[in-house]
Amino acid sequence: MSTNNSTKLRLGFIGCGRHSSRTIQSNAHLAEEIELIAVCDRDESLARRAANRWGVKAHYTDFAEMVEKESPDAVAVVGPPTMMQPITREMLGRGIHVFTEKPPALSSEDAMELVLASEDGGAFGMMGTHWRHSQPARKAREVMSGERFGEPSHCYGSFYAPGPTSNSGGEWGNLDALNSYLFQQAVHLVDCTRAYMGEVEEVYASAKHTDETFDSCSVTVSFANGATGVLSMASRSPYWFGHRLFGTGGGVIETRNNREISKTGPPYWSGENSPNYDTHAFQNWSPAEQSGGYHGGGYLEELTQFAQCVLSGKQPVASMVDGLRAIQVLEAISESVRSGKPISPG
Repeated sequence: MSTNNSTKLRLGFIGCGRHSSRTIQSNAHLAEEIELIAVCDRDESLARRAANRWGVKAHYTDFAEMVEKESPDAVAVVGPPTMMQPITREMLGRGIHVFTEKPPALSSEDAMELVLASEDGGAFGMMGTHWRHSQPARKAREVMSGERFGEPSHCYGSFYAPGPTSNSGGEWGNLDALNSYLFQQAVHLVDCTRAYMGEVEEVYASAKHTDETFDSCSVTVSFANGATGVLSMASRSPYWFGHRLFGTGGGVIETRNNREISKTGPPYWSGENSPNYDTHAFQNWSPAEQSGGYHGGGYLEELTQFAQCVLSGKQPVASMVDGLRAIQVLEAISESVRSGKPISPG
């Protein structure tokens, strides 16, 4: 395993495509705990462009050569899952810490390989699901941990997005339309829901879809702690997502688009015998203008947490185990849609 006694994580990038350069590299460049030391892409022009943009001296087209010559403490592997999974597996096996984008693999079998590689290599792996790192999501978990909220009892989570509405094909492993949406988009919803509610015990799902097109999906969820939930997904929509979270103490929280949060609590009654049907008072909090980094929504925060955890010898979240469990839930949703039966993940 790479060691580092400095206050900065020496990070190399593998993959310099659109998402990597626009979102991940731009935020890594802003993280005080990260020093970008090298970039790599099989397209030399993309690697050179990234190096020039961030003032990085070294750029490569061979990630093995980059690792050998630069000896980074960690690497960020950003691209399609078919590219990320084998490289992440190799880096973890070499004892190099890895930040990899979601989803880290396209099957639970491939995700398990990453878990085992992390354990065998003694290196930390982190799946980049920025929702759970956004300031509203962190604030929601803080409120949920208080006694007045109570134990989590129910959640409604939603993710509506422009697509994908059809088979992604190619680098995404020729997934059908339903799984294209689940693995490209719903992985965020599943990961963040697990962060709020804990492990998923069973799902029962239905969807409007064909092998070639995806429109919508609804999932009834049972959690291991006895709580219940509903997950709602649709394509052909503007980006519109969030959670409504309910506790046994009467606490209620709503997060919206990684930008704001509303919360309230009891009492909910205006008199001994009659309910108050007027709008109940909510406290609203919007940290959007305070959020750092490009695109906001937790990208800078997830990279900062990765660096801080690796520097202090702790496992970052979401871990490779989190990635495996999220993928198992996605597979269970897909199987439930096709079978018409409740399915337990894993």
